[in-house]
Amino acid sequence: MLGKWIKPGVFYGVYLPLYGIGTCICYFVYNLMIDIMLKTILIVILLTFIELICGIIFIKYFKIPLWDYQKNKYNYRGLICLKFSIYWGFLGFVCIKFVFPSVNFEAFEIRKLILFMYLFYVIFVSDVMYRLFYLFYHKMFKKVNE
Repeated sequence: MLGKWIKPGVFYGVYLPLYGIGTCICYFVYNLMIDIMLKTILIVILLTFIELICGIIFIKYFKIPLWDYQKNKYNYRGLICLKFSIYWGFLGFVCIKFVFPSVNFEAFEIRKLILFMYLFYVIFVSDVMYRLFYLFYHKMFKKVNE
């Protein structure tokens, strides 16, 4: 059905840890003293690897496929594909060439940043704990009723 939003992931919030990890990887690569083409290639490799690992974890432990690339050419088990690896490389290039250089990271007040991070992590950890409890409860409930 067109126009219907489907919430990705297993958490109740509107976030996916994969995106946060990917952004952190891009920032790490941004700070390396290497050529921008090498940075872009490194981002493609690292983000594709993280996408593969996250895909395997969510299928194996949560029984939830977050995406399916099986219809795309050059895919591996539907978890990664060349087309999206190129997209990640393009997004990484945009971040390291345009986004990160335009942000004055030194201008952030450390207290405000720590408060934001603390609040975010309290919400995130609460979400994770609730989801794990939910999954554990349903798993135990199934065993009792079988």
